[in-house]
Amino acid sequence: MMRKLVASLTVAAAIVIGAAACGGSGSSSETGQKIEIAAGSLAIEEVELAERFPPGCDPGPGCDQAKPGYRVLVVWLKALEGEAADVSGDLFEASNGVYVVGASGTRTQRYLGGLWEGRLVVVKAG
Repeated sequence: MMRKLVASLTVAAAIVIGAAACGGSGSSSETGQKIEIAAGSLAIEEVELAERFPPGCDPGPGCDQAKPGYRVLVVWLKALEGEAADVSGDLFEASNGVYVVGASGTRTQRYLGGLWEGRLVVVKAG
């Protein structure tokens, strides 16, 4: 139980660092922050605030739009040890219960956590 809590808090810190690195809009890359989860070490590769997921997709099937007035926080990660697929399940578990609170008091929910098209990602939406 304690290990899951530590992993969750570590992923929470990564999301907050990612949101801060993004500066409120656009994207940021290579924050240099190292994240430890049970399956190994990760680094934040890129952070994006987007109106849809995946970012830049054409509206339609397979492209999910954020609610009006909201954005989607996308934190792309890279495995520093081993393969992305080896840590994706642990990342999913570690991101469970992690959220960001917006200025309006709105709390995000995990939309996706794990492997997306070969890349590790945690996605938060309002």
